[in-house]
This record gives sequence, C-alpha cells and structure tokens, in this order.
Amino acid sequence: MGWLVTAAAPAIGEAPIRLPALRQDLTLIEGAPDANGARRWLIYDPLQHKFIAIGHSAYILLQIWHEGKTIDDGVAEAWSRFSATISTSEVTGFIAFLQANRLTLEAPRGGWRTLAADAEKLRPAWGSYLLHTYLFFRIPLARPEQFLKATVRYVTWFGRRSFLVALCVCGLFGLYLVSREWDAFRATFAGTATLQGALLLAIALLLVKLIHELAHAYVAIAHGCRVPVIGVAFILGAPLLYCDVTDAWRLKSQKARLQVDLAGIAADLSVACVATLLWAFLPPGAVKHFMFSLATAGWFLSLTMNLNPFMKFDGYHIASDLAGIENLQDRAIALARWRLREILFALGTPPPERLPRRVSASLTLYAWGLWLYRLVVFTGIALVVYGFFFKLAGVVLFAVEIGYFVVAPLWRELKEWWNMRRAILASRRTLVSAVVATGAVSMLAMPLSTTVSIPAVIEAQDIARLYPTLGARIAHLHVAFGDGVAAGDKLLSLDSSDLEQALELNRRKADVVALRLDRGTSDVTDREETAVLENERAALTEQRAGLQRQISELDIVAPFAGRIVEMLPALHTGRSLNPKESVVVVRGQAIGEVRGALPEQDLWRLNAGTTATFVPDDVGLPLVPMKIVVISRSAMATLDQVELAGTHGGRIADRLDARKAPIPVAAHFAVRGVVEGPLPAQFMNRSAAGVIVARGAAESALSRSWRHVLKILVRESGI
Repeated sequence: MGWLVTAAAPAIGEAPIRLPALRQDLTLIEGAPDANGARRWLIYDPLQHKFIAIGHSAYILLQIWHEGKTIDDGVAEAWSRFSATISTSEVTGFIAFLQANRLTLEAPRGGWRTLAADAEKLRPAWGSYLLHTYLFFRIPLARPEQFLKATVRYVTWFGRRSFLVALCVCGLFGLYLVSREWDAFRATFAGTATLQGALLLAIALLLVKLIHELAHAYVAIAHGCRVPVIGVAFILGAPLLYCDVTDAWRLKSQKARLQVDLAGIAADLSVACVATLLWAFLPPGAVKHFMFSLATAGWFLSLTMNLNPFMKFDGYHIASDLAGIENLQDRAIALARWRLREILFALGTPPPERLPRRVSASLTLYAWGLWLYRLVVFTGIALVVYGFFFKLAGVVLFAVEIGYFVVAPLWRELKEWWNMRRAILASRRTLVSAVVATGAVSMLAMPLSTTVSIPAVIEAQDIARLYPTLGARIAHLHVAFGDGVAAGDKLLSLDSSDLEQALELNRRKADVVALRLDRGTSDVTDREETAVLENERAALTEQRAGLQRQISELDIVAPFAGRIVEMLPALHTGRSLNPKESVVVVRGQAIGEVRGALPEQDLWRLNAGTTATFVPDDVGLPLVPMKIVVISRSAMATLDQVELAGTHGGRIADRLDARKAPIPVAAHFAVRGVVEGPLPAQFMNRSAAGVIVARGAAESALSRSWRHVLKILVRESGI
C-alpha cells in the first residue's frame, strides 16, 4: 500500500547511492483520495496486473527520477522544484520499496542473481504449496474482453433506474406471495435431497454465479476498465467462477468503484426476485423446483457470502471502497496488533500508520472481528477436512489446518513479543496485564460451579395406562373424561364372543362327560373308560374356571384412586377394542414423580439422595422441591420422555430411529426423583417439562472443557 521500509544513508567515504532505472512499462495514474482525503497515485504494473498505491512524497520522487542521479541530487531537486522536504532515508526506503515490488530494471547488487535469490525465497515450501493448493487455486478459462466490449451495449438497459425499480417491485411482491405459502416453500427444501433436486440446485448455482461475474465484468467495461481473464476458482474442491476486475483500481470515482463492486450482488438479487415471483405462479413440477433453486441460490449467495466483509468477496471490496482504504485486512490487522500491544503493555510505539481516531477504532474492531471469524471458519474447515478423509489422514490434516491457520499466527505474534521482551518487561502496564490474566485464569481454574441442570418431566407418580387383556367388545361404559374414580371402580365392562363360545363349548363337553359317567354301570365301554372320563371332567372343570376368570378380568377397573385424564376417542357400547391400544389413562393424586436425563459430563457430580428443585418451563407453574432417588449407571438407549427430545421441542439433541423413537445424540443417564411433600394442584392432571436444578460437586470451567476435549479424543481415537 505504501512504502515504509527505510535504509541507512551511505557512510562517509562510500560511493554515493544512485537512483536505479525504472521499468519503462510502468504507468503512473492518479487514484482516489485516501481515508484522510489526501491525494494518492497508483503505479500500474502490467506484468503482474497489479496496482500499487503511493503517497505524495513518492509521487514527487518519481517526477524527478532519473537513472544514475545520486540521492543527494534527488533531494535537492525535490526542494528546488516542489519545495518538498524529503530526507535521504526516505529516498533509500523508496528505492527498497521499488526493488521489493520488482519495479526496477535490475537489482542494485548481484544483478540477476539477486533477483533469482529473491524469487527462490518467495517460492513456498512444497508442504505449504500443497496446503494452499487444495484449499484454493484458480484456473483461467478465457479472455473475454473483446466479447464484453462487443456486447456491452446490449445489457446497459439492466442498469436503468426504471428496470431496477421494477425488479424491486417484483421482489417484494414475490416475497409477499411466498410468505402466504411459506410451508410449501419450506417443504421444497426436502426435494434438494434427491438426485434431481441436487442437480437442479447445482445448475442454479452455476447460472447465478455466471450472471454474477458477468455483471461485474460488464460494469467494469462500461467504466473503461480491462477484464483480462475469466476462470474458475476451487475453494476446498468446490468450483466458483471468477473474473479479474483489478483494473477498477484505476477509477478515481468512489461511486464508479462501488458500482463495479455492487454489480454482482445486484445481479444475484435480481435473479432471486424474478425466480421468487415465478415460483409463486408456476404449477408444481421441475420448472417450479428450478425457480426455487434459483431463488434460494440468489438470496443465499448475496446475503450470506458476497456481503460478508470478512471474506475477500464483494462485501470486503465494498467496505474497502466506502472507507477509502485499500488492502483493508492487512492494514487493519497491523493496526489491531499494535493496539493490542499498547493495551497490554503500553509500549508507546508509533502506530503503523496515522489515521483519524474514528477510522483507527473502526479498523481495530474490524480486525478483532476478523480474528474471531477466522478462528471459527478455519476450525470449521478443519472439521470438514477431518470428516472427509479416513481417520488417520483426517487427524493429520486437522492438525495441519489448526496449526497453520490458528496456532501459527499466534506463534508469530508471541515471537514478536519475545523480540520486544525488554521493553515489555520495563513497562508498568505489563504487571497490570499479568495480574489481570492470572486472575482470569484462576477464576477459570477455580471450581466454582456447583449447579447441575437436568432436563426432566414432572407428573403424578400413580399413572396407569389401561389396556384390554385381549380383543373384546364394550358392553357398558361407566366413566367419562375427567371423572374422579376410586380404587377398584369399574371403568368399562367388556365381553368377548370368543370367550363366551369357548365357555359354552366347555359346558357342553362337560355335560357329555357327566352323561357317560352316569351310564358307566350299564355300558361296558364307558365302564372301562371311567378313569379317562374322570380326568377329562377335571380338565374341563379347570378350563371352565380359567375361562370364567378371563371373562371376569375383561372388565377394566381403576387400580387406584385418581382421575381419568385420557380416553381413546369415540368410545361407545359395542365398539371392539384392540389389546395393543391404551383405552383409559388414570392419574393418581398421591405423590409426584420427576424423570429426567442427566448429561454424561455431569454424571460424576451427583449422587442418589441429593435434594433438588424442579423448575418448570412454564413460568406460571410453581417451583417444586424434590429428592433424587435413582441415577442410572447405564446410558439411555432411547428417551422415554419424548417431551425432552429436541425433535419434539425439548432440550436434548436427538435423532429418530427406524421406529421413530428419539435417541440422544450424546450419552444421557436416567434420573428419577420424588416430590417432597404434596404435589401442587397445578400438576395433578398434567405433566410438565422443565429442569431439575441440583447442587453437585464443584467444577471449574477449565476442567469441564478439558474433560470434554478428552472425551472427544477418546471417542475419535477408537479406544
């Protein structure tokens, strides 16, 4: 961005340093003012297709630059022609700046050997090259400038105000219509999981991205800029189109540069607006689904990626142009590192550049946000890489990602602190920072947290779901929903035609056996089978008693005093019942029971017998004192209380198995507690979800985090 390198003047007796020859293909053009409103100029390097910003002093030096002129002659001419005071160290620093950016014809010493050595230093190591290549690389595809210049006149009407207003109207109307059919629009997401849906989404993304890049290119061409190449970039293997509009740097007007920056986002939103409106009117089918893909791709690319100022996409360039600060991230990071050192150590060193206080504060906050964003993103990338490869390669690449992108920047900053250790140790602020840091670590390491929260459900302990013992028919219905019942009250009288027929058949067989026994004295055959007939009569008597017992047990009776809180819908006399269906639910009014699921990391902190409090989610319900009586020592296979499952709006993340039963994602252990004292009336006829709040063994934040890390390491290592 500017030249900050300084060099010492030649010692007495040495040959004076002369100005080197500049490359003849360089172009000097006036650029937009900087953040302070000062004039700036740009050196355009056509070989690298790069613009290099310089300040007023550098511009004056280029005006008096002549190959072979000594530094002293240059300083004198700058004063005589422009009344500019430029020191010899500034001139030598500018020479070093020009040589570092390869803007001179030849290196001052060593000739081509120096250039070759410098190029070798810039060449990355093979490991670093591979790392950057699989993360990001570009493939140029075409040189579109002639085509763009020939066709730009056909697309200028897209930028007219009337067209943009019409697009806004379409977008607002389309969003209104989608809001009226939001469930249908949201349900379309499920279609992207199919092969056809994924293919349509991929085509939509490609089309939106192509329109996005062409919009940048056409607006740049309309402002007289060059667009030398268009190609495809790969980020983590995902292809993205790109076009080179670096030439927009030459534009002096901030409005013109912003138009180039905003063109892609405007194109994305235009496609999204039209596709959203068409989706609302089209009949179901592939075309409607494709409009959905175009709409979601346009909204997503614009609002989540391209407007993100922390990624070097459109949002970053827009922020840079609005602030009038090129190379925004590097300059913000340099300023934030200086600010951090001043906060911690108060070294009193000058900032890397002088900026207005408000601009400096904004850049510092931006850089700190960028650090946090990069930490999250690079950690996420590392996790993606870990999951993509087999375990050993995933672990290695995860470590490389975290080491290179997270640990390495921290290590470089710590090395800077080490180099400045004398000044740091001499500062009083260092002692204050050390005390604060020690206190913070001590607070994290101190076992202060004694509260354990357990997702749970409270209900009456005496609750019974009553089923018919076998297939039967309702003979009489004795209760209705909400009725109170006493223990042993008959709720439903049932009869079974199968049992009645079996009982009647048993009676007839018994009559036959009794008749044969009565005539045993006159019938020789019956007399010989008397013993067999006696055994058969005993068996029939026993069978008849069993059938009568089954018939008597058909009736559904209340097992305890309580209230009818649930009944099978549409119960009536004559209805047949299935033994797998719950007919009546009776909730007792004795004592309350609390059932919960204890997270694995808190298992060691609690014991049975601990007193606790149940805090319902419904703020209108009272707190309930309770005692934990049982803690399971084996993890729950499924969540018995579905109210706790995340898929049912609960607190515990879960997934559904083939039987749609909720299975906790992380290990949880069953907890059962009882209410101390009478159960409040608000819970008599209902269950309620909430949390058990108990006092457990104290734990520090550091130990909890370390325990979590160890659990992950053990799990992923396969031990």
